[in-house]
Amino acid sequence: MTEESQERIFKNRLEAHEYLHRRGYKLGKSKFYQDCKNGKCQLEADGSITQSSLESYIKREGLIQPDLDKHAEEAEELNRTKLQKEIEKLDWENKRRQLEYEKEMGKYIPKSDFEAELASRVAAHEARLRNMIREKALEWIWAVNGDPKRVQDLIDAANESLNDLFNDMARMDQFQVVFVGEEEIQTTGEEIE
Repeated sequence: MTEESQERIFKNRLEAHEYLHRRGYKLGKSKFYQDCKNGKCQLEADGSITQSSLESYIKREGLIQPDLDKHAEEAEELNRTKLQKEIEKLDWENKRRQLEYEKEMGKYIPKSDFEAELASRVAAHEARLRNMIREKALEWIWAVNGDPKRVQDLIDAANESLNDLFNDMARMDQFQVVFVGEEEIQTTGEEIE
């Protein structure tokens, strides 16, 4: 069998137009008939149209299959979105694994543990402050010789003692604090004062 004998032949313009329509080409029947009449789509002597003539007409006229093209574009966009979401999911899974690993390595402490540590330090410093006031009260009174007019001197002496206390507190171990909670993770490398 030769290639020509295998080629599809449409009996008439109506059959060829229906074939184009089924394949998704948006082409009016009257336009197709007029194009055939004007020789844009070659008709055989008996009024039939070969598939190769029809394919040549499609290429020459630049006909498109909007339904198929639209479907292909939608599928491509859907695949692109799906791939992007999968990448985002993998990124989050990797971040979660990294965080779990760093927790195991002791890099992070739970927020509740940090808050408990901070509260215990504040309580310790509060006790030191109250103790300092008890110990230094007489010293401060002697510093101003019990003179109410020297209140500023008393304030200066008390502030100097407070500065010493807070400087001690600021010189405690510097450490990184990472809040680990359900809402967010915050990292600070600043000294806790």
